[in-house]
Amino acid sequence: MAAPVLATEAALLPDLAPHLPQPIPVPQFKGLPGDDYPWPFLGYTLLSGTIAARAGLTELQRTALAEPRPGPGVGTASCAIVGVIDWGDVHVGDPGTDLAVVHALLPAAAHDRFLGAYGEVTPRRRAAARRRATWHSVALAADGTDIGDAALVAEAPGSLRRILGTDMA
Repeated sequence: MAAPVLATEAALLPDLAPHLPQPIPVPQFKGLPGDDYPWPFLGYTLLSGTIAARAGLTELQRTALAEPRPGPGVGTASCAIVGVIDWGDVHVGDPGTDLAVVHALLPAAAHDRFLGAYGEVTPRRRAAARRRATWHSVALAADGTDIGDAALVAEAPGSLRRILGTDMA
């Protein structure tokens, strides 16, 4: 599963990066399968910043992320998007995949504002984004548990609350 994702990233990200307002991790080197490691791999540029799950964002900061940005690095004094790191599904070209982060990261009250700025999203695509966000949040909790990362585990219930738009007691 990962090999086609890596091939897509290696082919697209170097050409895409100069046209985006935020930095993205561009592959700097490529490793091929060999006797000592049987899978292909990529080495990327390191982006500064903290992933959202570990940033301790408040609901106000999350809501601020829903606002359209006039340029790179623009945000509140303590919260700005400094890069986009997950490009594994860039080849899918499906808003249901691309917009999952809206449901998992932003408060439910900010979903419509973000999606309004994004453009038309059909109810079917929006439902697909919610399903994808739910799957990703459960996977985040499982991965965090496996690697002992308490911040990832702690982010999952909040993500599910934002996806469902409810207070899960």
